Amino acid sequence: MCTIVTIFSALLFTENSAVVISVYTNTPNIEIHINSIIKLQIIHDSIWNHYQELETIIISFSDQGQRDFFDRIPKVMNLKKINMDEIFEFCTKNKINRLGFTPFGRGNYYSFLKKIKDLKNEYPKEISLYHLNKHDYREIKEYAGNKG
Repeated sequence: MCTIVTIFSALLFTENSAVVISVYTNTPNIEIHINSIIKLQIIHDSIWNHYQELETIIISFSDQGQRDFFDRIPKVMNLKKINMDEIFEFCTKNKINRLGFTPFGRGNYYSFLKKIKDLKNEYPKEISLYHLNKHDYREIKEYAGNKG
């Protein structure tokens, strides 16, 4: 059974040609240890393969066709409409344990890393960063490799 078909079958959207393709990878997950109360990991897989286990998904789409399509999906928030502080406030208020992100910030994750490192909130407990490209999130991997 393909989870992606289940998620998107009721959300067919053809205006502006938004397309969802099921993709799988065999790259191992990378755990990043920067905050003892939050499990941060990089997963080189489609976020949609993990839809059922995530409580909230944060996407960053600016194209109107994509945004219209993905904004209709339950549990999805668009980073173009909300900032990081609001996301973490939402997680605390709604007791969101598992949060997933697609790539954002044009590869500049320094402020995100600082936010996670300094976060004292009880929620979320797990943050997963998803991308099919194993070379993305390089800044986060380098930060994790260089910290003492």
